[in-house]
Amino acid sequence: MAGFRIGLFWKLCLSILASMACSLVIITVLYLGLTPHTPLRPHIKTALLHETQRIARLIEEGLAAGDSPVAVLERLHADDSASITLYGADGCVIARSLDYGITVPDCIPAEVIDTVAQQGWFLEVTYPRRVLSPVVFVPARRDGGRHCIVRCDYPVTKRFLRILPPWMIEGVVLLSLLICVLLLSRYLTRPLRHLTRAAREMGQGNFGRTITVASHDEVGELAQAMSSMSQRIANDYAARRELFADISHELRSPLARMLTDAEILLERPMGPADQEQHLRAICTEIENLNQLIGDLTILAKAELDEFDVAPAPHPLQDVVLQSVALFLPQIEEKRIRLLQTIPQDPGYVMLDPKRIGQVVSNLVANALRYTPEGGTLEIGINVRNGVAEVWLRDNGPGIPEDKLPFIFERFFRVDKSRSRTTGGSGLGLAIVKKFVEVHGGQVQVESTPGKGTCVSFTLPRSL
Repeated sequence: MAGFRIGLFWKLCLSILASMACSLVIITVLYLGLTPHTPLRPHIKTALLHETQRIARLIEEGLAAGDSPVAVLERLHADDSASITLYGADGCVIARSLDYGITVPDCIPAEVIDTVAQQGWFLEVTYPRRVLSPVVFVPARRDGGRHCIVRCDYPVTKRFLRILPPWMIEGVVLLSLLICVLLLSRYLTRPLRHLTRAAREMGQGNFGRTITVASHDEVGELAQAMSSMSQRIANDYAARRELFADISHELRSPLARMLTDAEILLERPMGPADQEQHLRAICTEIENLNQLIGDLTILAKAELDEFDVAPAPHPLQDVVLQSVALFLPQIEEKRIRLLQTIPQDPGYVMLDPKRIGQVVSNLVANALRYTPEGGTLEIGINVRNGVAEVWLRDNGPGIPEDKLPFIFERFFRVDKSRSRTTGGSGLGLAIVKKFVEVHGGQVQVESTPGKGTCVSFTLPRSL
């Protein structure tokens, strides 16, 4: 396939990594982008100040009752969610009760002490763990009116102090992940949906369509394979329909002639000579049918690889000469001049003598059928580069160039007007091609209309 190829496995891996990266980017943007720029609302400031002043009054009451500063702060910390620190007038820590993870300085700056003394409170905003956390300072009295300062750190767990509602960040992340997963899933499964539709159409018998999937991975390769398979099945169906039609025609014609001869024998009085003529015609048609059925059986077994072929080293010239000898009476009857160009010892060739003998016989029979009386038939063997070539050349009418690609198809005849009686079964060359290919060879045809035809096939030589 053209283009950069990324496997489906790596697409899934990269998709997951991309989803995680997008989630991290979204979270980072939300926290880094929004947190530092979120102001504390006025009503929250007021509420925090009142809450801190209330805690300061409770501390004063506890200290006035004689409780220790530590005990008072721990009791208030247990009742309230704030982390509480008590500083003296000099700004140093007297006692503290803090939440886990909260740290406070042992001394507070003089500026904070002065601000608390002048305006009665001080508020600052901190961002521990990137979440807004206000800190409020207010004055308090202890031990006969001595001044002290109460610091309250309001924890990040207080929901109304979060920058965003607690569900918003999680919801945005989950929604973003869901959208990414849906989009990626739709993108990754789009070619699979195309393949599913194509498979359903093929299941309904609609073959031959091209499945187009713009995917340079295993799915694209699968689409190409399914397209090729669909086209092959369509071609096979068409060939099967044509074969059934051809077989039907080839069987119907001799049966019709046999029926005609039989009806004549039944309905017309005739002498023994006429009866013998019609009976011989019936016998001839029966022989033709038997030959047709035999050829069809051979072809069917060849296509299903169910016939036995046992290649072994054999002298090729013996097989060729024995096959040609079977046709010498016909050659003499038509006064055909036979020319043989066969080396004395072309060597041994890997072949099954029965199958290659049938190949030569089919080629000779086909050549004799089209060679005119007094014509010429040449047969020869060439050996070169470890390959043996057998060729037959006649001076018959030849084959038009546009018909050459089809001569090895079943039931094909160059002259459509010829029947089985004059043009053979139309299966001989198809059998030749199958047998030669099983032996690892090839068949070639060269023909010039009006001058003749040359058919050759090759076989690998024995080592």
